[in-house]
Amino acid sequence: MRDYISKIGGFFITFEGIDGCGKSTQAKLLQENLKNLGYDAHWTKEPGGTDIGNMVREILLKYNQEIDVLTEFLLFASDRSAHAKELIKELSKGKIVISERFKDSSVAYQGYGGGLSINFIERIHREITIIEPDLTILLDISPLVSIKRVKAPDRIEKKGTDYLERVRNGYLILSKLYKNRYVIFDGSKEKNELSQEILKVVENKLKAYFF
Repeated sequence: MRDYISKIGGFFITFEGIDGCGKSTQAKLLQENLKNLGYDAHWTKEPGGTDIGNMVREILLKYNQEIDVLTEFLLFASDRSAHAKELIKELSKGKIVISERFKDSSVAYQGYGGGLSINFIERIHREITIIEPDLTILLDISPLVSIKRVKAPDRIEKKGTDYLERVRNGYLILSKLYKNRYVIFDGSKEKNELSQEILKVVENKLKAYFF
């Protein structure tokens, strides 16, 4: 399987959703499950998938003062620019690349959530990355579930339920705009049950893509 994939190119999977939806848990479970099936699966995340990203992450999530939405987006974009290069490098090796968040996060959070022009966000993205996800897994939960799950909220998570509701609605709009790559899952389900549901969908997508 690995040799066959490496001759064709990789497959790019993103996990999206509001905070507390289970992205980290499910992304890592998917990587483990795919490796057990013989796939070469690489896990990464935003922000923090690169050395630059780790420094940006510290500012974005732990800075204890207000950051305006434009500055917030540009910080995410600077991380994404560096991260995209790493993603392309791994994909060119024929790997299944799994990323917690990618550019849809900025559209949902800084765009629909924060009110920044979505056209502006998309224009910047066209400059910093040439890749699109092959599959986006949206883990959908309500803001109330999010608040209950997040025990130590960071700066963005402290923006409240109204903000999270706008972000969630943004994701649902994106899922309709890009229905060819989006699959929505109930993020409130038990983690092992959910991981098996995700794996089944991913396996079918990979078979259709590679064979």
